[in-house]
Amino acid sequence: EDWWARPWFSFNSQQIFNIREMPSGRLVAKSQHRKNDAWSWNAHWTATVESLAGEAIATLRQEASNPLWFFGNFQKWWVDNERPDLLPNEVVSFLA
Repeated sequence: EDWWARPWFSFNSQQIFNIREMPSGRLVAKSQHRKNDAWSWNAHWTATVESLAGEAIATLRQEASNPLWFFGNFQKWWVDNERPDLLPNEVVSFLA
């Protein structure tokens, strides 16, 4: 996680990740996760993955939470990887 790229006073509602190619360590993409409706019962995450040139690679979204979450209801993720040639599906699904 790139702590220094976070905005001030985000209250943990935004996370930014640098995605690197191994073993060279070359930076290939960035991921930004944002919590929507952070102060409500319907809190959920959305994320975008972009190349260094700003091209959209993938979008991820989490199902809005159910008010009955304490009954073991887990939120599902939906992942749409538009460029599996640039970033494999396994890497994108790991971000969810």
